[in-house]
Amino acid sequence: MTLLLGWLLLLGLFWVQLQVAALDHLELPDFAKHKLQDWLAAAGLRIEFAHARFDTSGHILLEDVSFGDPAFPGPLLTARRVHAEFSPWPLLVGTVSLGEQHLTHPNPVLPALIELISSNLRSIRITGASLLVPADSSPTKRAEPLVEDFSLTLPPRGHDLALPPLTTRLGVFGVVMDGALRLPRAKTSVPPDLPLLLREYRHVAGQIYEYTRDSQGFKAPRFTIHLEPSTEHIAIVSLVFQADGLSTGRLADFVLGQPLQSGPVRLTAITPLVSSAVIPLALEGTISHPVYAGDFSADELGFVVRGELAPRTGSLTVVGVEVALGSIGWESRALSTGPVVATAAF
Repeated sequence: MTLLLGWLLLLGLFWVQLQVAALDHLELPDFAKHKLQDWLAAAGLRIEFAHARFDTSGHILLEDVSFGDPAFPGPLLTARRVHAEFSPWPLLVGTVSLGEQHLTHPNPVLPALIELISSNLRSIRITGASLLVPADSSPTKRAEPLVEDFSLTLPPRGHDLALPPLTTRLGVFGVVMDGALRLPRAKTSVPPDLPLLLREYRHVAGQIYEYTRDSQGFKAPRFTIHLEPSTEHIAIVSLVFQADGLSTGRLADFVLGQPLQSGPVRLTAITPLVSSAVIPLALEGTISHPVYAGDFSADELGFVVRGELAPRTGSLTVVGVEVALGSIGWESRALSTGPVVATAAF
């Protein structure tokens, strides 16, 4: 009889576990929502969402989501839906810990959050997202969309977060981006200062918005961005800018003082995504058939600008310039000559 009761009890417990496992779309209680918000706020990120659902297989769905800086009003990123899939058991048994080596970190909650994501994340799907310029950084003094209505599915690739090809627009500029990000491991690296990154974004986003509203005289301007995972810098960014041509714009007038027209334009640069030190930067470019002031022309202009970029201020110090011209002509002086190479150091 005792053995029978024992088996019945085990079968009952098994049935209860099956019922719990079969539950789908459980609504996140308010106390759990507030706990999540408090946890992320301690890590330096504000989150608001209208609805949150989860299930025991590790799926979490947030709707009408906004992310922002706890120190400032207004969102920096909004999305209609954010769907994340985690390995459920580490979350259920609570195996995530801060680790002694991060107790002196200025934001000790952040290492645990990064470890939770990088160790247990299966995928993230973001739908209907918009990246915003906050009002206090916007030239219009209103919150403005920087990148609108894009969607991403981010499956992890080992320790990397893979980015599928993304095609969108940044103001009047086309953007194609792919690659991966290497999420820092809480046990092996010091996570970036999230509040500092958010403050830097607020500063840079306003500048990007102002410049991308105008094509600067470029015809069909577009960026191709590739992110190569980096343990030290999260990713190394390879940036290619292309345009079908150039006709006098604000940038050309400011730099050269005279009208400039040309054929296709191509610029390339490589830089770390995150760095606290000064970044050595080389900007290489070619401009086909440039015509300056309607008088001076060349088959092709090639150049390399070397400088140092200060991440905290965004300032660029130019330390050297190399210029190479193909066959050139100066119409008003009836002058033509072969290739010309010039260099300058500062």
